[in-house]
Amino acid sequence: MTAADGIARDRGCRWFLFGPARGSGDAEVERRVPQGPSGHYKTTAMSRPLTILYQHHKTDAVTRRRIEGVRRLNPGVPIVPLTHGSSDVFAGTFDSAKVPGLADENGWAAADLSIYTWFTMARHGGTTADRYVFVEWDMLFRVPMTEFYREVWDVDLAGAEVYFAGPHHFWNWFRACVPLLPADLRPFAAGITPLAGVLLAHRTLQEVASRPIPNGIFSECRLGTLANASGLDPVELPYFKKRNLTWREDFVRFDKETPVYHPVKSLTDMD
Repeated sequence: MTAADGIARDRGCRWFLFGPARGSGDAEVERRVPQGPSGHYKTTAMSRPLTILYQHHKTDAVTRRRIEGVRRLNPGVPIVPLTHGSSDVFAGTFDSAKVPGLADENGWAAADLSIYTWFTMARHGGTTADRYVFVEWDMLFRVPMTEFYREVWDVDLAGAEVYFAGPHHFWNWFRACVPLLPADLRPFAAGITPLAGVLLAHRTLQEVASRPIPNGIFSECRLGTLANASGLDPVELPYFKKRNLTWREDFVRFDKETPVYHPVKSLTDMD
C-alpha cells in the first residue's frame, strides 16, 4: 500500500489501515548510540532525538503565543503543525481530515488519528526522530521537553494517567469504548489521558500505526489499547510534573512551580 492509496476502511466502520510515507527514514532512526549514565540516546547524523507534533484548530493570539513558547524552549527541534478539518491553521499544517475516509471523524474525539496519519503519510527524514511529543494548543509549557520528560525519556509511551480495563474498570471511557473494540483488542483495553502531552517512542508509532486502527473509539482509549496490544508498556509521568496536566480547565491550579499546565485556553502572566 502506498501513501497515494492512503487508507483502507472496512465498510462496517470497523478499522482503518494507513500506508507508509515515502522517504520516512525508519531505517535511519534505529542508528542510535547510548549517551551518558541516564541511558538517554544521542543520534547519529541521520536521526534526531525529538520532533514536536502541534495540534491546533486556529491561529489566534493564544495559539500563536503558545507555539512560540514551545519553539523558544526547544531550539532546533522540529515542530510539525497538525489539525483535523480546520482552515485557520499555520502554513504547512498536516490536515488528517483530508485523508480519504477520515473527513467525518470527530477532530476532538479522534485526535490520535492526526498522529498516525502524519507518521505514515507525511513524515520525512527531517522530522523522523527517536521521540515524539503530542502537544495541544492549550498546553502551557514552562520548561524544555527534555527536562519535562527526563524521567520517562526512554520508555515506549508516557502520559499523565494510564488505565487498564481490569484494575481500572471505573474509568468512564471504558464503558463507551470497550463494547466498540474488535473482539481481539478487548483483552488489551487501556487508556492514556489526556492525549495532550503524550510522549511516544518511534518504535511505538511504528507498531501502532502499522496495525488496523479501529474507528469510532475515543482517542485516549484507542492509543492505550493499540499500544498495549502491541506489547508496549505505557507509563505515567511523575506526579510533580503531571499534577496540572488534566482534562478540565477548572482542575488546573497555577502554582508557578508546575512545569506544564493543561488545559489553559486563555493567556496568563506565565505565557
